[in-house]
Amino acid sequence: MIYRFANCLLDSERRELRVDGAPVHVEPQVFDVLLLLLENRDRVVGRDELIDAVWGGRIVSEATLGARIWSARHAVGDTGNTQAVIRTLPRRGFRLVAPVALDEAERDSPAGPDEGGERVSRPTDDGATEAGAAAIVPATIGPATPGPGTVRSRPASPLRRAMAAVGALLLLLAIGTVGSGHLWGPRIERASPERMAYPLPDKPSIAVLPFANLTSDAARDFMGEGLTESLVNGLARNPFIFVVAHSATADHADGSAVARRVAEAFGVRYVIEGSVRRSDGTVRVTTELVDALGGSVVWSERYRRPARTFLALSEEITAEIARTLDVRLTYGTEPSSGGTLSLDAWAAYVQGREAYLEFSETGNARAREHYRRALAFDPDYAEAIVALAKTHFVELARLPAEEWGGVLARIEDLRRQAERIAPRMPQLFDLRSLLALTKGDYDLALKEAEAMAALYPNGPESHYVLGRMLFFAGKYRRAIEALETAERINPHNRASYMSHLAFSHLALGRLDTATAIIETIVADWPDYSAGRAYLAIVYQLAGRGPEAREQAELLPRVAPLMTMRTVMLRFSPLRDRGFADRIMEAARAAGIPGTS
Repeated sequence: MIYRFANCLLDSERRELRVDGAPVHVEPQVFDVLLLLLENRDRVVGRDELIDAVWGGRIVSEATLGARIWSARHAVGDTGNTQAVIRTLPRRGFRLVAPVALDEAERDSPAGPDEGGERVSRPTDDGATEAGAAAIVPATIGPATPGPGTVRSRPASPLRRAMAAVGALLLLLAIGTVGSGHLWGPRIERASPERMAYPLPDKPSIAVLPFANLTSDAARDFMGEGLTESLVNGLARNPFIFVVAHSATADHADGSAVARRVAEAFGVRYVIEGSVRRSDGTVRVTTELVDALGGSVVWSERYRRPARTFLALSEEITAEIARTLDVRLTYGTEPSSGGTLSLDAWAAYVQGREAYLEFSETGNARAREHYRRALAFDPDYAEAIVALAKTHFVELARLPAEEWGGVLARIEDLRRQAERIAPRMPQLFDLRSLLALTKGDYDLALKEAEAMAALYPNGPESHYVLGRMLFFAGKYRRAIEALETAERINPHNRASYMSHLAFSHLALGRLDTATAIIETIVADWPDYSAGRAYLAIVYQLAGRGPEAREQAELLPRVAPLMTMRTVMLRFSPLRDRGFADRIMEAARAAGIPGTS
């Protein structure tokens, strides 16, 4: 079947895509995405359906799916701003909206020797496009200049290239746009402070969109994710910058959320976006820093590095951004940040983290194996060492107290190992804080949490760790302040933040506020295992016994690990024993299964 849409032709049998008659090379998964949307153009294709069809049901990240949608748009000359071909429907999926004509018989002639099947606008090593000067000739003259995805065809000869270059120069001189600063990219729609979900911070504020993976090898999807997280972590160490957590922007990976939308969603002025491509042992990275309020690109750069040095690139990019924003750098003086330069170690670490976040016994066991594999690739990977220690902490919830000694000894060994490598790594403060809490040393636990927040002022986890320790220490008002800061930095990872926030309000007698927060958790994060147990507790305290028992009766089915023992372990560290007893009594009265 041949599908004609916009100025494109897609041949499903030959698996060819042509734009303005010229062949365009796309990755197989990108072609499958386009074909699926074309075949189902009369309806919305959900994310799960798309993943089942293209990846065969294999688990893939939002960043991976978003990168394929971005590449599909890029291939057909569409953008996330215009969405003239592929439209994103938030929380529903995607739909191909351009008019489509079908032709079962016609076949175009195969590509000639000059065409070669390559994407015309792919950058070369020096940053120019393969089409040479002809790449800057706009396809149309209008209020918005086409972006790089709108380059349509390869000139057939050097003479045509020269003529196109002269024509482009004359056109630019005629319309007087030389030196405007917005020549090659699309017009950027300005963000409005009035529409922002949060007030702008009083310092430079940044959201980093996931870097799109343009490499055909799907196994390398983690490269874009790794660079994104590493860049965010580097920026977050600087107290003079406010940066949104990397996981918060995952839903915006498909490019449908332009700088304006991202800035307004997170209350920031600047947005960073880019892409990663690997080939023949070399990694190419493009990135740009957009001033969403000013509606302009304030900095952009292309990098070409050996793959083995890929993860070190984030420090260079971070330094460039800091210089562009004219802010001080306060990181990079330590002998080790605790990270790794090994792509294999990083990939194993990412797999371990995904398994750990399942919050299950089997997930925890898999996470441990992945972290050990990461350390086999890089024994000095301190982040993986601390993550491995966290899997042992999970064990404590399933062991009687008399068996804790051996597990805590293993955690202490891992803590000392990480300290020798990266003594000021933020995650290490969290680990030491947890160890102090298990020993009932609230002062030391709080001291470590406060040191983490001072070292890592823009990290949501540092404020969460501080809020958690303030909660356990009985300093509820300060806990609320820290937890609200964590939520502000990462509004998309709020379930654990909000549960401590709810119980801090509850401890201060604000039962209605606590109930409303936990109801929000259950509504927005139905898979959060503790949510319904907490809802049963606050309903019981509010005198809503039948509703409390209804929530408790659901636990064996929706969260079988949430028992009275689990509730006891979660609240037993509270210094405020009277409040802890109230929680346990309400849990028993609500009928949470098991014994404590």
